[in-house]
Amino acid sequence: MLEHLEDLKKQLTELLDIAGVIEPSVATCTNYFCLLPGIVELQPLSQGTRQTDVPYDARVKIVFSWRLEGGNENLNLTKKALCRAIHVAEFFHADNDITTHCSSPFMVDDELELSEHGRVIEAKKQSGDFARIGDDNKLFLYREDWELWLCVRVLRHHTSSTLQQVTYERGNSADMVVK
Repeated sequence: MLEHLEDLKKQLTELLDIAGVIEPSVATCTNYFCLLPGIVELQPLSQGTRQTDVPYDARVKIVFSWRLEGGNENLNLTKKALCRAIHVAEFFHADNDITTHCSSPFMVDDELELSEHGRVIEAKKQSGDFARIGDDNKLFLYREDWELWLCVRVLRHHTSSTLQQVTYERGNSADMVVK
């Protein structure tokens, strides 16, 4: 799952051209974004009659937050914030197919495997505001918060039990037994 978060972080770093972190962290820069993973849900998917594993969608709620901080001389901070806000809104627009990838499936344990493909769904902006910081009213902060879900397919593998005995009866003939 971490590789999927890293891939999403990489895409957002390229989009916003600012540093990003996956929380919890000790980020200290003033212009950055963060991805905070939270609630995890498993939702069973429909299963075919001949399927030997049980597929799920692992849904991880992510809070995506980005901020810009600084002076607003000539409205530079305002311009930057509005441009980035438009880029983020367009990136998370419902028509976009936002996917994540990792190098190979990840085995959680002997039975659970995470797919190498993930997708972002249900991105919703929660807030976006300017605020004054400091006592001199010369520094400002723009912060935007989004909630989204990162979905990754999970397969549960079942080990078949060893065949113990099959009995086949054919008319008057003797039983045929396979062990």
